[in-house]
Amino acid sequence: MSLLHILKRLDEARPHGCSRGGWRSLQLGVLFLPTSALLSGLTLLVAITLARPHAGLRPLQRPISRVLLLLSALMVLGLATALKPDLAALGLANWLPFFWFFLAVEPYLSTPASRNRVALWVVVGTLPVILMGLLQAWLGWSTPLRGLGGLLEWTMRYPERATGIFDTINGTAGWLLMSFPFLLQRLGQQQSGLAKRVTLVVIALTTVALLLTASRMAMLMLPVVVLLSARRRQLPWLLIAFGLYGLLVGVKLSGLIDHWPGIHLLVPDLLGAKLQRLIDPASSSALQAPEVRSSLYPVGLQLVRESPWLGIGENGFRALYLKGVLPIPGDEGLNHSHSLPLEFALSHGLPALGLLLSAIGWVCAKAVQRWRLHSDPQGQDRAWLLSAGVVIWVHIWDIPAYDSRFNMAGWLIFAALLAIGSHSPQTEQPQCSPA
Repeated sequence: MSLLHILKRLDEARPHGCSRGGWRSLQLGVLFLPTSALLSGLTLLVAITLARPHAGLRPLQRPISRVLLLLSALMVLGLATALKPDLAALGLANWLPFFWFFLAVEPYLSTPASRNRVALWVVVGTLPVILMGLLQAWLGWSTPLRGLGGLLEWTMRYPERATGIFDTINGTAGWLLMSFPFLLQRLGQQQSGLAKRVTLVVIALTTVALLLTASRMAMLMLPVVVLLSARRRQLPWLLIAFGLYGLLVGVKLSGLIDHWPGIHLLVPDLLGAKLQRLIDPASSSALQAPEVRSSLYPVGLQLVRESPWLGIGENGFRALYLKGVLPIPGDEGLNHSHSLPLEFALSHGLPALGLLLSAIGWVCAKAVQRWRLHSDPQGQDRAWLLSAGVVIWVHIWDIPAYDSRFNMAGWLIFAALLAIGSHSPQTEQPQCSPA
C-alpha cells in the first residue's frame, strides 16, 4: 500500500471546514494517545492550532465557553488563598489547557462519520495497552520501557496487576473500560466474517486484561457497559453469562475449585482476595483500598467545610498529606482524596465544583436528548455516551485524569457529546471541499 493511498484513506470522513493536515493530525493524536502523551499531545496541538478548523463557531463563541471562562477565573482567583500558591498555579495546567482543547476539538467530531473514525482509532490505539498488560502479567515484567532519551516511558509497574503502559491500576482499568463501548459497537457494524472474528478476539483479550487489573471500580461498571451496548435479543444470553460468571466467582471464593486449570485466569487471585475482603473485612488480605477511602473522604469533606468558597488550592491536599498534617499516614502513592468531585471541591471550592458539574451535566443532557430524538441504528453515538459515563464513573472513585493521556481522552469524549448535542444541518456534511 503506497503512502499516497494511506493518506487518501486518512482523509476519509473529514468534517466540513477541517483541513487535511488538521484531520490527519487529529487521527494520529488519537492513535498515539494511550502510548505516548508527548507524541499525542504534539499532534493534537497541531490539529487545534496551526491546522485548526475554519468553519463553524470559534471556541470562545460557544455558549458553554462562558461557563468555562467563569470557572477558570474562579480557579485563578483561588490562588490568592491557596496553601501553596506555586504548586496551585502549576496544578492549573491540569485544567485550563484542557478546557480550551475541549472547545477547539469539537469541529473534528461534528459528523457521525468523523466520530466513527475517531472511535476506530481509540480502539486501535488501545491494542498496545491490552497486549502490554497481558505480556507483563505473563512474563512478570517490572522494568520501565523507555525511548527517545527518556521522553517516552512505559512504567510497567505492578506486573501482578497487568498495569502495563499506565502508572496505576485504575488508570489501566479505566482506559480499557472507557474504550470498551467503541469496541463493542464495532460488532454492530457491517463487517466481514474475518473482521468480526478479530473483533471478538480483541473483546475477549480486553476482558481478560480488565480482570487481571482486579479493579473493583471497573468490574462493577463492565456488566453495565456490556448490557447497555447489547441489542435486545442478546440480553438474555448476556444475563445468563454474567450469572454463570458470578456463580464461578462464588465457588472460587469458597476454595473448592482452586485446582482447576485456568481458574486463576478467569478469576485472578488478587480479584478474589479483594472480593473476599468486601465480604469479610477482617480477612488477612493486606489490601487497604476500602479503609483508605473511608479515611480520606471524611478528611476531604472536613477541608471543604473549612474552605468552601475558594478551596485550598490545587495540590493543597497533597501538601498536607505528605507533611503528615492530616490524620492519615503519609504515603507517596496515596496523596489525593481518590474522588475527583471531592478533590476539585477542596482544591477550588464548591462554586467552582458547581460550575464544572453544570458544564459537564449540560453537555451530557443535550447529547442524550439529541440521541433519543434521532436514529442511531449502529449505536455509534450510544458508544460515545457510554464511554462518557465510564469517564464520569471512574472519576467518582479515583482521579485518572492526573494522567494527561486520560485527561485528553476524557475531554475528547465530552467534545464528541458536545457535537452530538449541538447538531445542525451544516454538521451533517461529511467532508469539506479540498483545502
